[in-house]
Amino acid sequence: MRSVYDHLKGVGTVIPTVIFFDIDDRKYLIDEEYLYSNTSDDFRFWLQSSATAMNENEYNKCLANCDFVFPVIHGIGGEDGKIQTLLENLDINFIGSPSKACKKMYNKHNADEQILKKRNMYNIPKIYVSSDSETLFARICEFVSLVGEVCIKPVEGGSSFGVYFAQTIEEAVSITKYLFKEYKEIVIEKNV
Repeated sequence: MRSVYDHLKGVGTVIPTVIFFDIDDRKYLIDEEYLYSNTSDDFRFWLQSSATAMNENEYNKCLANCDFVFPVIHGIGGEDGKIQTLLENLDINFIGSPSKACKKMYNKHNADEQILKKRNMYNIPKIYVSSDSETLFARICEFVSLVGEVCIKPVEGGSSFGVYFAQTIEEAVSITKYLFKEYKEIVIEKNV
């Protein structure tokens, strides 16, 4: 978010407005100074008392007054097509892929099967495992012994959420069990 803001701020007459979404999808207008915190957790306590909270009507009106929107929301709501759909429905210009592309690509399994494989595009060796799979750990053992070091991550989520690396079968099984506490489906791919 900081990098996007800094670059936009330095372009001619562009005057960026920053809207922050908390984990409960509440929206706030925030001051530039808070963009330079290490993480949003550094200023989250401030939101309730000092930020300008926006209801849906205020949020939509703010968006409508923008020349364009540059969504930088990571994960759910930002990469799954939700905000893109809203912007398209409000006929607001935005930077990035249209909602249809976001929806197709957000689920790594669907993107892999419906887009990459159908077009014969190169694909890193991987397996998809779900928490209800009866042969789950046998598949993990077989795959890791075949490819070596692996990257393990949720099938749905931002590209850096819940990403772990394992060098051994034991590590891969342990990480998978840990991720299943929050996610239903996991992708395990060869680390290249």
